[in-house]
Amino acid sequence: YGLVMSAMASHMGNRKQYDASSRINKKIIEQSLRLRHSEYVEKNLYSLMWNEENKKGLPEKENPERILCMKDCITIANYNKNQMRESWMKNRIKGILKD
Repeated sequence: YGLVMSAMASHMGNRKQYDASSRINKKIIEQSLRLRHSEYVEKNLYSLMWNEENKKGLPEKENPERILCMKDCITIANYNKNQMRESWMKNRIKGILKD
């Protein structure tokens, strides 16, 4: 469920259907926590943050909450031993802070 619906939520967010995408992300996070499938929590948490930023029209650099959320995502990716997502997230933070 998490794998398929995460892709659907991402697609909806890319089509600017932020509210629908966020509802799916929240449901995935809720179900993942209930079933103890933490690998879907980090990705959907990031997607929620991305949807909210785009909905409000906030640039990446002007949102300090983004960095805090991304650090939480790094912690979750580290816990899940997902080195690819952890590395990707660290590079995104470096890019934001560099600009």
